[in-house]
Amino acid sequence: MKEKIKVSVYGATGFTGRELLKILYGHPSMQINRIYSRTHEGRNISDIFPSLKGMLDMKLTAPSTEEIDDNSDAVFLALPHETSMKYVPVLAKKKILAVDMSADYRFSDYREYEEVYGIPHSDRENLKKAVYGIPEINPEEIEKADLIANPGCYATAVILSLYPLIKEGVLKGPAFADAKSGISGAGKKLHDEFLFAKRYENITPYKVNSHRHMKEITSFLKHAAGVKWDNLVFCPHLIPVERGILANIYAPLSEELDCDELHNLYAKYYAKKLFINIYPEGKFPQTSDTVGTNNCGIGTAVSKEHNAAVIIASIDNLIKGASGQAVQNMNIAMGFGESEGMR
Repeated sequence: MKEKIKVSVYGATGFTGRELLKILYGHPSMQINRIYSRTHEGRNISDIFPSLKGMLDMKLTAPSTEEIDDNSDAVFLALPHETSMKYVPVLAKKKILAVDMSADYRFSDYREYEEVYGIPHSDRENLKKAVYGIPEINPEEIEKADLIANPGCYATAVILSLYPLIKEGVLKGPAFADAKSGISGAGKKLHDEFLFAKRYENITPYKVNSHRHMKEITSFLKHAAGVKWDNLVFCPHLIPVERGILANIYAPLSEELDCDELHNLYAKYYAKKLFINIYPEGKFPQTSDTVGTNNCGIGTAVSKEHNAAVIIASIDNLIKGASGQAVQNMNIAMGFGESEGMR
């Protein structure tokens, strides 16, 4: 039996940390070495997440930049924005592979990060080396990476929806994204807007055309497709479910495509991609299709009257939009099978 690599998880007690631990527990090539949490230091992880009882009974350690675990081959950073950049420089010096699930390394230009997040970036050196990891689009870059920036949840759904159109050069003008997310996408925040009474039987638009993932989406697509496109109109919503994202994209086309041609375009771009499911013509994904999986379902249609594409994508915001994609990226960087631990 082959020896497993040792991985540690920083920020193990958040929603994404919980999902990450569940995946890693069953991963045939990875062994959980240490788990970290500042707020729950000394507690057992199964006391915080009883669903892990009998599977993973480990003590949580407080993270420290002075005591980075040298026994780990790789780490996952499920930390808040601005926190990861305190740990990555130490990990880089020790040559420990890191997948960062915050936004700290998602922009190659520090000025874009500072514009979007309103704080200085303190690790510009490693920011330049980080690879933004969308496994279905840039696996070759991920294979060579020492630091992988795991994409945001909305960003994952919208990028996978738009990439074939932009790469093929058939998108004309702005794309309009109407995206809806379960409440877990906001993390464990104790704000009034996340109370049951506020969320039950209620759909709420928020950060209309100002969401932080907008810049992340356009920045990566310009890099990956080699174009200057940045015309995105984006309206996210919170819906009264725990998890799941449904993104509806409306995109004017520069040339006439019928439904069959558009479907074939997506089928060509995502052929043999393990976690992408292109639906038959006339069929569209729903959140229940992808919740609990690392899959992305995509359905396509054409509005002939307006010569526009309609793309509908569904993912689980905690798995394909976070922890599952993080393991997928780690698998590629470590030379494992892309779907190891998730099938």
